[in-house]
Amino acid sequence: MTEQPVLRIVSSPAGLNLRVPAWAIPSHGSHAAALRLLAMGNTKVDDAEESPDLLARCAERVSAVGRTAGAVEPDDAEFCGAPLFAAHLAAKVVAATWKDDTDAAQDGRLHELIDGLIYQLWPTNGEAEPPSQASLHAASLLRRHLAAFHTQGMYTHPGLTDLARAASAQRQTYPVAVYHLVRTVIGHTAGAEYRLPVVVDCLADLTS
Repeated sequence: MTEQPVLRIVSSPAGLNLRVPAWAIPSHGSHAAALRLLAMGNTKVDDAEESPDLLARCAERVSAVGRTAGAVEPDDAEFCGAPLFAAHLAAKVVAATWKDDTDAAQDGRLHELIDGLIYQLWPTNGEAEPPSQASLHAASLLRRHLAAFHTQGMYTHPGLTDLARAASAQRQTYPVAVYHLVRTVIGHTAGAEYRLPVVVDCLADLTS
């Protein structure tokens, strides 16, 4: 039997009531954190050319994600979609950081597991899914692989733990897990300016 989503009434920024699944209700602070990470992704770095339509494409993706979560009105879709889309961006940044590591780059199975986990929560660039048995299984496989192989010499992105936790969260606690993932990637990126281009590149990929 298909699990029915838990619906709750929440108040949107516009002061309207909306019905969305519990997993799509932004936790306290997550909307602001999402906008901050997306702003980082819209930063011009090095000699990269300006992309005047990047913000528009980003807004389109955010709204699309919000609609897949059940939001109908434009403001509601943005309100619900921003944290979920930003979490997808954060997950992509975590994956890209691992692929840049010299030792981790040789572990094809590791990247297969990370990408597989991301796919369970975000099947496409404009879509988000709640945690499920499939995402829980993907998180379990990833944890098992990391425990079984020597990873001490690898550079570990701190967001990897948050990503695994999000994939294995309950639907009611998923919004908090999303917030922690986004916040961790923000802190990790803000701590070293050279990490910013990774966020920029990942957002460009998600909005292309």
